[in-house]
Amino acid sequence: MMGKRTITGLLVLLAAAGLIGWAEDDVPAEKERVGGLAFVDEVEVTVVNIEVFVRDKDGVPVTDLGIDDFEVFQDGEQRKLTNFMLVDKTVRETILDSRSTALAKEPTEAGTPLPSQPEIRPVHIVVYIDNENLLPFDRNRVLSHVRDFLADTVGPGVEAMIVSNQGSPKVIQAFSSDPQELGAALRELRRGTGGRTSLQSQHAALRRDLVRLANEGLDRDGNSQKAILALEDLISYADQVQAELVRDITAVRMLGAGLTGLPGRKCLVYVSSGLPMVVGKDLFYQFTNYFQGRSMLSLSARYNQRAEYSDLAAAANSQGMVFYTIDARGSAPASGISAESGVSGDPSADAIYQMNLEQPLLFLAEKTGGLATVGTNNFEAGLDRVREDILTYYSLGYPITSAGGDRVHRIEVKLPGHSNFDVRHRRTFVEKSMESEVQDRVMTALLFDVDENPMGVEATVGEPSAAQEGRFLLPLRVSFPTESVALLPEGDTLKGEVVLFVSLRDSAGKQADLQSRVQPISIPSAEYARMAKLPLSIDLQLLVVSGRYRISVGLFDRLTRQSSYQTLATSIPEN
Repeated sequence: MMGKRTITGLLVLLAAAGLIGWAEDDVPAEKERVGGLAFVDEVEVTVVNIEVFVRDKDGVPVTDLGIDDFEVFQDGEQRKLTNFMLVDKTVRETILDSRSTALAKEPTEAGTPLPSQPEIRPVHIVVYIDNENLLPFDRNRVLSHVRDFLADTVGPGVEAMIVSNQGSPKVIQAFSSDPQELGAALRELRRGTGGRTSLQSQHAALRRDLVRLANEGLDRDGNSQKAILALEDLISYADQVQAELVRDITAVRMLGAGLTGLPGRKCLVYVSSGLPMVVGKDLFYQFTNYFQGRSMLSLSARYNQRAEYSDLAAAANSQGMVFYTIDARGSAPASGISAESGVSGDPSADAIYQMNLEQPLLFLAEKTGGLATVGTNNFEAGLDRVREDILTYYSLGYPITSAGGDRVHRIEVKLPGHSNFDVRHRRTFVEKSMESEVQDRVMTALLFDVDENPMGVEATVGEPSAAQEGRFLLPLRVSFPTESVALLPEGDTLKGEVVLFVSLRDSAGKQADLQSRVQPISIPSAEYARMAKLPLSIDLQLLVVSGRYRISVGLFDRLTRQSSYQTLATSIPEN
């Protein structure tokens, strides 16, 4: 097309590029650059806000502390608090009501700002029903409690979303503050089964076989044919569970990535029938307890998932997500072996089984500053504690000077004069560069509309063409006005640089990894006046299969640090 510069590339061949930034000393004066939007300063003083939950020995929120009662440490160094507020339901409603009233009033003078108010950040609750790790009976008895919890919690400033893991996360109900909408979505989830039902039957059969071997008193040599066959069955089962568990953990992490760009607090109410810290730990215990010459440590080490859960917790902290985990098994017998087979179970193996499934739930809650409800049938009390966290907490803030890079900081909050109180908070926060924040917004736009496009970005797709193995190449063009990008003179040429971020998500909830492309821009100085109002374009090819997709793009001007976002939907028909 005449008058349009096109930059081509193949997205599927791109790796995440090493991204460089403009050093502050390199930022040119306004008169030196051509085009672009206003410069956004990345080196600035910002306030880190931390939600701190303080409870007495009975679990009741403590609400009479002052700013001098708290000490906050970042990376071991004490920080001076500049912001302090106790937030409870009354404070929340008062501030939100006054803000709504101020917005509704006509200003007395044009441009008169609204009165300053303490910050009440919106709360986004994600109820994650992990059907792949839930037994139907466990799920259905918890859902009614979750419905009551939401009815008493959502409202102004607090909304919830219902997500079900059905091989991949599926949004059953988008964010809403309507208890009836949320309740209807939860009722929809009472039907159907998940992967845990089949795996539970396999687990019971393996436990039963090991108990019978022990009762028969046969050859206990760990290298016998019988031992080798029994171990092969255990390893086959553990490999299957581990593969599915890694998939399910990845699904939670990807969901969190999609929520990262949402402003405010993010709480994940995660419901499952427990998750294994070591896949098959009780089975390996029974096996090594009976067959001699086999090491429990070597078998368990292969299936230890602590690193996966640590990565998930670290990602959640980076995403601002707090885990509130619920073990829907309650206080029921650990494995049900006796009821299923009539064979006496191993009490030690039963205890290992129970604790092994609880450990990840406790771990994720503790590492993200949340709560775990395990080993109890009193789900109402557990959800009451979650509600108290959402509605009652201390907001502490202290200033930091952002250097523009990504850094992970350790946080510790102390109450020197109140050792009898329980203090919870997130253990880390991630200081992010603007480029990282753009990536977060692109991933968030796969789930939610992001209305932010000052650079006038327009994304369009062309006709897909067949590739190999049933896949298609989908042309994607990202266009933007030349004048929206800042350029610097170099001899007879104007040069700049943008970074394009792209991701996509299908209707089943599967989403692609974020891809990035660093794109230099070079225009002859003599041509700029003619081209300023004309668009530049970057052409890419997306490798996809048949289905419906939401595509999210973000464009970042490295010089001004301005960013823009655009989403579009498209379908790829079957052959």
